[in-house]
Amino acid sequence: MLFRALLKHSIKFGALRFIDAKGNVSVFGDGSEPRCTVRLKRNSLNYSLAFNPALSVPEAIMEGDLVVEDGSLFDLIEIAAQNYSRVENFPLAGALRL
Repeated sequence: MLFRALLKHSIKFGALRFIDAKGNVSVFGDGSEPRCTVRLKRNSLNYSLAFNPALSVPEAIMEGDLVVEDGSLFDLIEIAAQNYSRVENFPLAGALRL
């Protein structure tokens, strides 16, 4: 799963529990605060979330396809902000933006 690979590479601070559309659970980060759990409702979003997370993650949240189940939206934003420089350095980032 491409989005999971992006999260594994990028999330090093905080604790993000990710549940994909098939129910598979992954935990990323160092376990510190902030903490949250997010669930992906549509498996088809796996690739679009990885291609441009700055645009597609907020869209998926607004459309109800990515749901914060534990913690708050603020916690998710804080985790993303703390780790965003690593998202930009994802090894496949250049290939994904062609």
